[in-house]
Amino acid sequence: MAVNDKDAGALLDTKDNYSAYVSPYFVGHNNRYTKHYYAGAMRIASKMGASGSTYAAGTDEPDLYFYHTDHLGSTTYITDRKEVAQYVAYTPYGETFKEYKNVTPYKFNGKELDQETGYYYYGARYYDPSTALWFGVDPLQHKYPEVSPYVYCAGNPVKYVDPDGREKLIFFAPSESNNRISNAANNYPENDGVIHIWAHGVSNENDKNIGLQYYGNSGISATLNNSVQFEQTILQQSNTYQQNEDNNKTSIIVLHSCKTGQKDGFAENISKDINAIVVAPSDNVNVETTFPSGKSVEKGVENGGSWNIYYKGKSVNSFDGNTKPIFRNPDNIINKYVKTEEETK
Repeated sequence: MAVNDKDAGALLDTKDNYSAYVSPYFVGHNNRYTKHYYAGAMRIASKMGASGSTYAAGTDEPDLYFYHTDHLGSTTYITDRKEVAQYVAYTPYGETFKEYKNVTPYKFNGKELDQETGYYYYGARYYDPSTALWFGVDPLQHKYPEVSPYVYCAGNPVKYVDPDGREKLIFFAPSESNNRISNAANNYPENDGVIHIWAHGVSNENDKNIGLQYYGNSGISATLNNSVQFEQTILQQSNTYQQNEDNNKTSIIVLHSCKTGQKDGFAENISKDINAIVVAPSDNVNVETTFPSGKSVEKGVENGGSWNIYYKGKSVNSFDGNTKPIFRNPDNIINKYVKTEEETK
């Protein structure tokens, strides 16, 4: 298979119903292809064109479809250039309840429905909407012993989504340097009740932090630079945040993202609008790899920096950047800062 005269992969099976996933933006089929367009990490449109095993720029693409989703990211209406081209209604757990036409397989939670099996693929596991069960055990089952490792969204699919079948708050694109940081994140001590996030901090031309870089399981990269974008992402990715929101409980979020703890930086700004205590570094986060083991470890904040703590848009504390931001008694920390904020009102 070739895209713009460059090899994009070899086809080992040339049956009439094959699909070749070249990238999140491009999927080739035996006599057609689909190009996807995204706003941040959300698919908003797809173009379809007819072709053989070679796809070149300038090919006629008569079919353009726009996705209209609900609060769970599920496709409800799809429109073309003129009218409604597809409508789908779902049962709470994702079975197709009613459907008008069928022009695209991207349906429940925006995931692709496999026509042969009837399963949705989420990245870490397959999901069967007819039984509301995962094929495979939740990799983080030890964190939620009260919930079956096969059940979808803790039995509350109307409010929650599980974008890849697990809770992993490591937002890096695959690369040699990023894999080293991801390795350090995986080696980081467990800290139940606290949400730790690894992502690249984003700075402007004046070296001022303005957000963080999110790389989702769909393979799409986006810059999160406000509290709305951030909270939408965390609600989809973190079971802890979902449960805290459900119980009106304050969360603790630690951003292992360079310079996000700067004054007027991303951590301070999002803390104004979300119900969370946000901890972030004032400078770059240092990761070291030991040899010959190849194990990577997070060593702290560079240049004598600190971990800064923000709540309700205020700097409430800071501590040594060489100290790991591990909170063994998160409820005590939450009570301390929430109570202090209430007393100063």
